Amino acid sequence: MVNYESIEETKSYWYAWNVVEGNIVACKDCINACTRFLKDIEAAENSDYPFYFDLEVASRLENGASCLNFTSGARAKEPVELAPPQAFVFDNLYAWRFKDNPKKRRFRTSMIMKARKNAKSFDMALISIFSMNDEEEAEVVSVASKKDQAKISFKQCRRLIASNPKLAKKFKLNRNEIRLIKNESTFIPLASEEKTLDGISPSVGIIDEAFVVPEGVRSSIASGTGARLSPLIVSISTSYDVKMIGNWAYDEMEYTKKVNSGELDNERHWGVIYQLDSEEEYNNPAMWEKANPLIPYSPILMEDLQESFKKSIGNLALTRDFKIKRMNLILSASSLDKYISLPAWERNTYPAIDTRGKYAFYGLDLSINTDLCAVSKVTYCEETDTYEVKAHAFLPRARIEELEARDDMKYRLYADEGYIDLIDGEVIDNDYIYEWIKRDSELSETPIAMICYDPYNSDEIMEWCKLDGIPTVQIFQGMRMLSGVTKTFRTFVYKGKIINHFNPILTWCVSNAITTKDKFNNEILDKLKSVQKIDLLAATIFAFLGCYKNKEQFYGRDYSNNII
Repeated sequence: MVNYESIEETKSYWYAWNVVEGNIVACKDCINACTRFLKDIEAAENSDYPFYFDLEVASRLENGASCLNFTSGARAKEPVELAPPQAFVFDNLYAWRFKDNPKKRRFRTSMIMKARKNAKSFDMALISIFSMNDEEEAEVVSVASKKDQAKISFKQCRRLIASNPKLAKKFKLNRNEIRLIKNESTFIPLASEEKTLDGISPSVGIIDEAFVVPEGVRSSIASGTGARLSPLIVSISTSYDVKMIGNWAYDEMEYTKKVNSGELDNERHWGVIYQLDSEEEYNNPAMWEKANPLIPYSPILMEDLQESFKKSIGNLALTRDFKIKRMNLILSASSLDKYISLPAWERNTYPAIDTRGKYAFYGLDLSINTDLCAVSKVTYCEETDTYEVKAHAFLPRARIEELEARDDMKYRLYADEGYIDLIDGEVIDNDYIYEWIKRDSELSETPIAMICYDPYNSDEIMEWCKLDGIPTVQIFQGMRMLSGVTKTFRTFVYKGKIINHFNPILTWCVSNAITTKDKFNNEILDKLKSVQKIDLLAATIFAFLGCYKNKEQFYGRDYSNNII
């Protein structure tokens, strides 16, 4: 039996300390999560810090797990011993408490991601058992996209309890419910399509394979936990080959990373994202522990990974599958001809960029005036040798419901947040876009250097530019004009020389972008192959072309708020 008397004795502290010291191979977010844990342990010594780490709870978690036996795999029938990365998860979820109320858990929400075959279902089963024992009349639910998936952790939980006959007598193990007799706590599995979701009031909700669970399910669980003292929603998932932009689980993953890094402050949210730091690490077995934290503690995991990797060599589809499922990578376009990796783009994304006093090169992709139209602005910072991108979208208000359904995007929400202008009527008037450009130039104090445009549907704007004396560049969407700049733009993204003002529509377009090549290896964006919209990225490349080729003309000019 374990009886921790100091935090340094716990597996979670040992794990966090060794990760931060570099003794354990770990990804950036894991390092940040461990750094946060150690800082919080230190902060808990201050009287004004509201939380403390309960060593008795940590001991109880360890001892409770040891009462169970593994039910399958290479260690079947052996007593459960929590691996340090598992103890790190459970201790954070359950041992952090409020100083003024030890029954109240610190964390309300959690996001945990790790690659396949890292005991995810086992962890969910233990979370269910711990949660049932942690409070009176706890209601624990596991939710997945399908009932069969939801039942995986439920069946695992039932088998774990049954592995100890003495413990099993304390539970009622029914077909669709597990009940802890002493306190009437329950655990049930639910599918996302079940109508009963709106009526549940869980104390703990576990969302399995969160990337394929509808957002409404999470909302139903969150609203149902409102009356509980210590509500907890745990979202657990492996990466999926699905659309990420607009996916609530992807947003939750990014939010977790920002909390762990200190960019955002939320003392009631916890998580850890185990994944490779870059796609280039996938063929280096020494890096695989970043996405597979149980490698040092599993007798077969590394062998299985090596076998999967060997099978993927020379097969692009299997390689992609290996990267996503076994390395937990987020890959953008579903095609193998993706243009830019989403993580590379997001590394250079900022909430705001100060472009005042710099000449602006605007790019237009007006497409069809009944659909998404795009304007992008690129400025050049001579001091840092970087190109700064800010994009904006336009949509006809009368078609917004149709376009939202077609693209599966929350356009109205993004309009409320200022990323899109909704134009009254069925079509987008070019004069509105032209006036918007002039207004943006004035308000942002970025004089117009030139406007770069796709000639399709742009005749009116070009006439107005001539009248106002604004230089223009016509962009013909062919290999000869765009191949070089398309490659240069991508190279600059990877080198950190392209920084972008956050816009979810632009990020979505980047994630959708696919290229096509000719026999001479010339390469341009391919709207037909991309399936989803790429308009804001296309407009950005137009603007970048103008800026990249013509920026020297504007060095040393006296800046003015007036349009040139």
